Amino acid sequence: MNEREVRRSMEFYRRCLRRNLFHSGKARVVAKCNPSVFRLPALLEAFPDARIVYVVRRPEESIRSFLSFTGRFVAPLLKECEMPRFFRRKYRWCVELYRRFEELRPRIPPEQLLVLLFDEITEYLGSPAALFRVLRDPPRRGNCRAHLCDQQLATCKAARKRCTRGVRHHRRGGSP
Repeated sequence: MNEREVRRSMEFYRRCLRRNLFHSGKARVVAKCNPSVFRLPALLEAFPDARIVYVVRRPEESIRSFLSFTGRFVAPLLKECEMPRFFRRKYRWCVELYRRFEELRPRIPPEQLLVLLFDEITEYLGSPAALFRVLRDPPRRGNCRAHLCDQQLATCKAARKRCTRGVRHHRRGGSP
């Protein structure tokens, strides 16, 4: 995309986020949007206070899960002869997503990047969705939900120390 298209795309995305905030009544948006990896520099420029949560999962598990999930919804719409090509393209897209993030990772300020291991999240919080709920809805003091969120965040932060040590080691030695 040229510079003008990037600006227009970011302005469109900004308006989408504003509508989301307005309709949800929330103070922040947590967007799980894997394709955003391909426009990460533009997102960080447009949203300089953004935080990136990178959930690391073994690529073969992540790709298998993505293809299975996508296949359940798309496969019924495809002809038998179209399926191999579709899944090959999705597989290449997944691999490129991992490669692109690792290429861009050094350009993300460390204070804006939270790296967590998928297995640690599921062990401590039950599912990645629970992590995003905690991030989206920060604890409110004086209610039971706040206490639960505080416990989850504390557990997650403790796990993060273990996670990022392992990630740094893997990153120097090869793939995460």
